[in-house]
Amino acid sequence: MRIPFIGALTLFTLLFLNLMTEPVHAKTRQLPKQEFNSPGCGGADIPMDLAIELALDHYHRYGIWAGVFTIDRVVQQRIEPLEKGVVLHMHYHYQPIPNNRFQRTDQGYDQRTFSLECDKGWRVIGMGSHFSARFP
Repeated sequence: MRIPFIGALTLFTLLFLNLMTEPVHAKTRQLPKQEFNSPGCGGADIPMDLAIELALDHYHRYGIWAGVFTIDRVVQQRIEPLEKGVVLHMHYHYQPIPNNRFQRTDQGYDQRTFSLECDKGWRVIGMGSHFSARFP
């Protein structure tokens, strides 16, 4: 199948933009699960410090901006209990990692949700999209 030049250019542009921006489906995308040996789960009784630690680890190792940005300051957070697990709402400041794969140099604030569940220890099972966290 031959693609006319303008079609190939459009296809290339769309693929390039997809790599440089956050996917639209990031809010519902299932990310690799992490196992942690957290003592006891007790429903939604996760300590805030542990929830933040797990969210930061997930962001830095598995999130869509892993290796590009790092969170250097958590500004605000809250836990929303669910029937099975919790959602951590986290407002934070991010900065670029030098010489990252996208050569990004911007920094700023974002707020995302991190879904956590407990099964033999707490783990992050998903990260919400840009500005998905809500604060009353």
